[in-house]
Parts: sequence; structure tokens; C-alpha cells
Amino acid sequence: MSSRALPRVLLAALVLVLVITAAVVALRSDTPTSRDAGVSGPSTTGAPPLTATASQNAVPPAASQAARKKAVQQLLDQWAVAVRSNDSALLATLFDTGADVGFPAAEARRAANLAQVPLADWGYDITEEAVPTVDPAVTARLGADEVWSPPVVLRYAIAGADAASTTRPVGVVLARRGQVWRLVSDTAADRYGRSTWRGLWDFGPVIARVVPQGVVLGHPSRAADLDLLAKELGPAVAAVTDFWGPGWQQRAAVFLPDHQDELRALVGPDFAEGEIAAVSIADNIDRSAGTVRGQRVVFNPATLSRLTPLSRRVVLRHELTHVAARAATSAQAPVWLAEGFADYVGYRASGVSLSDGAPAVAAVVRSAGPPDSLPVDTQFATTTSGAKVELAYQLSWSFAVFLAATRGEDALRGVYLAVAALPAPSTAEIDAAVQPVLGVSLGALLVEWGRWLQQALD
Repeated sequence: MSSRALPRVLLAALVLVLVITAAVVALRSDTPTSRDAGVSGPSTTGAPPLTATASQNAVPPAASQAARKKAVQQLLDQWAVAVRSNDSALLATLFDTGADVGFPAAEARRAANLAQVPLADWGYDITEEAVPTVDPAVTARLGADEVWSPPVVLRYAIAGADAASTTRPVGVVLARRGQVWRLVSDTAADRYGRSTWRGLWDFGPVIARVVPQGVVLGHPSRAADLDLLAKELGPAVAAVTDFWGPGWQQRAAVFLPDHQDELRALVGPDFAEGEIAAVSIADNIDRSAGTVRGQRVVFNPATLSRLTPLSRRVVLRHELTHVAARAATSAQAPVWLAEGFADYVGYRASGVSLSDGAPAVAAVVRSAGPPDSLPVDTQFATTTSGAKVELAYQLSWSFAVFLAATRGEDALRGVYLAVAALPAPSTAEIDAAVQPVLGVSLGALLVEWGRWLQQALD
């Protein structure tokens, strides 16, 4: 997308795939467009057929399974302690003699890289998921008494940002010699769909900027940028709370990776695009309980330098609006609603006029008359031309501005809560949700919006 003077933060449809969703921001103007991210679950597609090996595939009796699980959990607990405390001596004792080349050194680097991260929790847990099968070649090479790849997750929390711990997958392979279990690999299970999640600390030393409203994490080379984001975080949290209300944790974790490979590891390959400004991601969303774990705002290092102070402010407030509203938002909420709503909060009290913030809408109104419908989700796709995507986001923002200007901000929030809770609603369902809030049909409201745009952009 071409560079512009004013930003437009873009959010794609919130798509929940397994445990992670991402509301992705893209800037008009001096930055980019984007969508939502997800990760696929375990798959054996394309994996070669496995031959039976007594050590891996023979299921032990229940008592032996329990004993194995207990012994392995003890190893995982030691691993967690060694990494979190940067105890290189303890860490060195936990690897099998046949461990992957480079695995012990990578874990030592991770432990050192984590030293300045304010952690409230760090652990590894065995889950109840189906047990992935170890590559027979690995089993044969090790020649151990037993080889196992239990379903494991990293459990962690950032102190000052996370109200509860979140979890991320770990594809670990372990070997037993005699009675002792040790670590072999955290990459050998990749080919079977159980890849180890990589965080900032897997790419280099991490430093933190801690403020009362959260934590900003990144690498020493980005220290000046981290300072700017940390300075903006407090006012951004206050601005979102002023609009949304106090019903969210009012703290956030902001990540700033150093390069695109790192961004891709954090947010997924579909969203580490050059024109993305920032991405908000979340793990473990329970909308019935109103809880969300692992929310992160991740900035794109490739576009950060193009953000003006206004752009940076808008992006962060936009993303934090998604953080605040996540538990109340269906994974299939209309993109025009989610995007326009977050843009409204991002631009609120910024002094940006409708004509300056929505020049494409102004051009359409002048040349073809006012719009008579809201953008459909496909108009926000990254495969759509840049001009059409730009127009879709501007229309969404202008509709939110219209609702707030003519009905008040309480009505705008009311419409959001009524419609955002609906999964992929039809026009009739949106109409049924809007009428009790505004006392007018969606069709009449759209006509009024068009007339209002003509007057406001005249």
C-alpha cells in the first residue's frame, strides 16, 4: 500500500482456530493492511508411514503410564527451573547423550535471553492431548530404553501484564536410559504437526520496559522504540478505559520483534507482511466466562519507523480496543463493526476530521453519491486491491463516527455489544440486533448515514 500522511488501522475478521486468534492492524497512510491469524492443529498429512517400535508404540500398563508421566513431569519441572533461573549448571544435566546438535546451546541462550523478562510464571506441563509419534529414525538413532514425545505446553505469564498464565505448544522428544529421562529435541516432532512455539527470547536477549499499565518487551537494539511505546502505553490504556469502561484488565503486554522471521513466529506466516503495522493476538478465549489469556500487541519492525507520533498513538489505542473488547466479540463478528469501532477509539480526541481521515469516502460521495451499504468481509481481504481495502476501512470508521455523532457514544457501544456477539450474522440478524438499541431499522439507518456523510463532507 502506498504511504500516506494519516494512518488507518485495519483489523481483519476475528478467526479463532484452536487456541489463538489475532486481530491484525494495518495502517493506511504510512503503513499497511492486515487480517486475523490462526494456527492449525496437529496433522500427519504428508508424514511417512511409521513402523512399530517396541519402546515408542507399545502402550505401557496404566501403573507404568502413571509412573512414566510422573517421572517426565519431574524432568519438565527441572527444565523450567533451569531456564527461568538461568541455571546453566542444572540445565546441562538435563540433556540426553543423543540430544539434537545445538539443542543444549539453544536452551542455554534462551535462559540467558529471558533473564530480564519479568515472569510471573514459567513451566512445562503434560496435557491430555493425543500423544504424537516419534519419528522411527530418531528412536533407532537414540538406542534408548524408551523414547516418548508427550503432549507438552509451555505455561507462562508476564508479571505486570498477564492476569493469568497462558499456554503455548512444545514439541518435545524425551529418552529414558535406565530410570532417568532426559531431553532429546524440541524440533523432531515438527513434521507431525507438533511444533514448538517460539517467543521473543528465542531470537535474542530481551529487555523490558515496565509501566503501571503493562510491559513492553523487545531487544536491546530497539531500546529507543521500546521507550516510545512504553511512554504511550499508559495514556492508551486510559483512553480505551475512558471509552470502553473498566471491565477489562487495563494492562497489556506489547512485543516488538527485531525482524520479519521473528514477527512470523509470533503472529503466523499470513500476517508477517511488510505492510502490517501491528497485530493483536490472544490465546485461550472463553467467551462464556468472559476470560482471555495471552493477549499481546505485536508491532511490525519493518513499518515502525514509518509511524508518526499520531500513527503510533492510533495503532496502540486501536489494538488495545480489541484487547478490551475481545471477550465480548465473536470470532465471526462483521469486520466493518470490529474495524470501525477500534478505529473510532484510536482516532477519538485526535483532532483528525472526517474528511482528513476518510478521503476515499469523500471522493466517492462527491463522484457517485453516498454509500447505501456497509462493506462485506471479503472487501477487507489482503487479496483485494489496496484502494478497495482502503475504502472499506474508511467506510467502517465513518459509520462509527456517524453513530457517535448522531446517537452518542453509549449507542455506539450498544450497537457493538449487540452485533459483535453474533457469529457471522446475516443482514436480518444485524437489523434485529440494532433495532432495540437505536429504535430504527438498519436500512433506515444506512440511508441516514448516507445523508449525514453528504452534509459532513460537503
